Amino acid sequence: MTAALPIVFVHGWAFDPTVWDQTRTALGTARTQCLDFGFFSSHPAMALPTQPYIGVGHSLGALWLLRHHGPLCQGLLLINGFSRFSAAPDFAHGIPRA
Repeated sequence: MTAALPIVFVHGWAFDPTVWDQTRTALGTARTQCLDFGFFSSHPAMALPTQPYIGVGHSLGALWLLRHHGPLCQGLLLINGFSRFSAAPDFAHGIPRA
């Protein structure tokens, strides 16, 4: 039997890795890792694993994973991975530009 792939969590804007604490606890013995943009710590920690993994990102973390996930990523789960944020003529529900 093959071991499950590790799960890499990336938080969103104005969060830190603790946003994933309850999720990681619920996953029990699953191998997990959290990246950190460094919004509330002394420095960022954004190194992806050097082995295959599953990426899970929230908001900004989802967008970051889409850009940086690389060939070792075997799947992505994107939570609030906005396809569009700002308003435009073809997307009136977005946030108006300043």
